[in-house]
Amino acid sequence: MAPRASGPIIRYLLRVTAVQYVRHFHPRRRGLAVAQWLALVALIIVVVLAVVRTMGTRARTSINTTSTNVANPSTLPARFGS
Repeated sequence: MAPRASGPIIRYLLRVTAVQYVRHFHPRRRGLAVAQWLALVALIIVVVLAVVRTMGTRARTSINTTSTNVANPSTLPARFGS
């Protein structure tokens, strides 16, 4: 009969432990997960902005070079040959 008497005690302790876990540890872990997701999203935004800015700068340089060469026909033989 000793094992039967310890059954309700163990169930009570497990229930109390589970309630304590939910009350004390779960909100912190969820808050940490939210902070991690926000940091990841911020990092992705920074990387995307850097890539877009770099591509824009390169495209602008290429377009300016092309427009300069088209506006000045004397540079075309140097660029494309005679």
